[in-house]
Amino acid sequence: MNAIEENNRYRLVEIYVYNEILKRYQELNKTNPPRGELTETMRKIFIDIITMIKKSKETQIQFNNSIIKMLTKRGDIIKS
Repeated sequence: MNAIEENNRYRLVEIYVYNEILKRYQELNKTNPPRGELTETMRKIFIDIITMIKKSKETQIQFNNSIIKMLTKRGDIIKS
């Protein structure tokens, strides 16, 4: 396994963790909804931050996969 694939594997684990955090947070809010405007604002900020981090990890995986494809194509061109 090369370094990029290893990096992707760690990113997938992190994305799974962020999904679990979001799911548990949403379940908590169903059983114990936030009280007050400040608490609701804090909840939205927390969810937005977790979602942003998760998307940045997904973007990094897509970028890494693009690099692998580009290098593979260059390798094929050089070999021929």
